[in-house]
Amino acid sequence: MRKTTFVLSILAFIGSASFNSTAASLDVHGDIKINGKTVINAEGVFVESNTVNINDYFPTSSKVVTLAAIKKYYVDGSMVKDNHISKFHYEENGNIKKEETFINNELAFYTEWMNRTENSVDIVTNNEKVSIKFDKITNYPLVKLGATASRMERYVSTITESVDPEDIDKEIHFLDILSYTPIEKVNYTYGDGKVLNDCIVTTYEYIFNTEYSGSMKQARVLCKGIGTVSYNGYNLVSIEDK
Repeated sequence: MRKTTFVLSILAFIGSASFNSTAASLDVHGDIKINGKTVINAEGVFVESNTVNINDYFPTSSKVVTLAAIKKYYVDGSMVKDNHISKFHYEENGNIKKEETFINNELAFYTEWMNRTENSVDIVTNNEKVSIKFDKITNYPLVKLGATASRMERYVSTITESVDPEDIDKEIHFLDILSYTPIEKVNYTYGDGKVLNDCIVTTYEYIFNTEYSGSMKQARVLCKGIGTVSYNGYNLVSIEDK
């Protein structure tokens, strides 16, 4: 018997055995699981074994995730290797609060998210501070392996501080489309043989439309509750719970 059929049988049994009324209903708050696996989620959607909820693969607690890469390039015909380290700092609810990039142990770039509310956030970088007001944010839908899950962000970014005084008070209207296509569920090994068991290989695409338009596409590995552990030559080094 299929698990989904079995769950429906359970619901039918509870309805008929527990309530002597044709108008009876079962109100479940949360997921319905069998052997620890969700078969009907909190939104009432059947979850098949090859279904992926991208939201599950983002950070869910306070931690620092460190990734590293070796970047190679040529200067006057000679190869140069730079050691890059990126540190991602997450809050208790999984929201990112700071990103730092070090090149050869020197801080090269940082971004910090501050004063976050449901519809706004301030972002500080090396060069400027911007205030963002969101007009519309959607969520990633459940998708099967090989299908694409997309969401949108529509917002106004106002530059409040800048190394270029002419940019101050400038408003830019953004429409961003962020998409993940999960390809395969995998285990991910890092460090001295540590293994993360619930990960997905995906393609990631970011499309933005402002006064300038552009896009970016990458292969990424995401792990449940951790977030991105591999992208653009960067690979996971450590996870530090805070």
